[in-house]
Amino acid sequence: MVAYLSLHDVCVSYGRNQVLHNISMNVEKGQIVTVIGANGAGKTTLINAISGALRYSGQIRFKDSPAPFPAYKAARAGIVQIPEGRRIFPNISVAENLTLGAYALKDKSQFASRLEAVYKLFPILEERKDQAGGSLSGGEQQMLAISRGLMSDPELILLDEPSLGLAPLIIQEVFELIKSLKEQGMTIVLVEQNAKMALEIADWAYVLENGVFVAEGSGKELLADDVVRRAYLGVKEV
Repeated sequence: MVAYLSLHDVCVSYGRNQVLHNISMNVEKGQIVTVIGANGAGKTTLINAISGALRYSGQIRFKDSPAPFPAYKAARAGIVQIPEGRRIFPNISVAENLTLGAYALKDKSQFASRLEAVYKLFPILEERKDQAGGSLSGGEQQMLAISRGLMSDPELILLDEPSLGLAPLIIQEVFELIKSLKEQGMTIVLVEQNAKMALEIADWAYVLENGVFVAEGSGKELLADDVVRRAYLGVKEV
């Protein structure tokens, strides 16, 4: 069976500095696939390569065709990245942020229904639709960033560190949202430093160290792996 998203021997360099080394991975339709690793391991670089934001060598295929490049073509093909740090537009309204998120929507007649869907998902955004994005709390800005991505009706969502800088209760809400997106049929690649929570919701997971995958398995398998537990889950003795 052909994977929904597949990478084969993908390498990415910044000048002479090679960051990813012969990365191969598969993502099946409807899965949550998690990539965990320390800062500087290459997680964001991996996401940026899949989304068409970076050039690479090797092969990335989406729905058994070469993944589109550059990023605007990938977005039109159904690949949407929710970037680290949210990167909403702080000086325009919530509604305007969402409107910009719909630029890659193939059927513009669906705009109203997409807007209704994200407001149903996050009622607080509808309440604050006329507020500047930068006036929202960190958790609300993350909701806005995810909703902006959903406005284009994506097939594959790339989530880069969605829990970064959020309070624990908000992090729990974000992970519940990710699970609900999967239940709605979304395919998700999740890059996350909160290894425990990311592995708990993962169908499959990879451990990235210095640009190389050093382990892979189901989320449950990696949660039980002694090396992963010591290195990423803060377990000193097993």
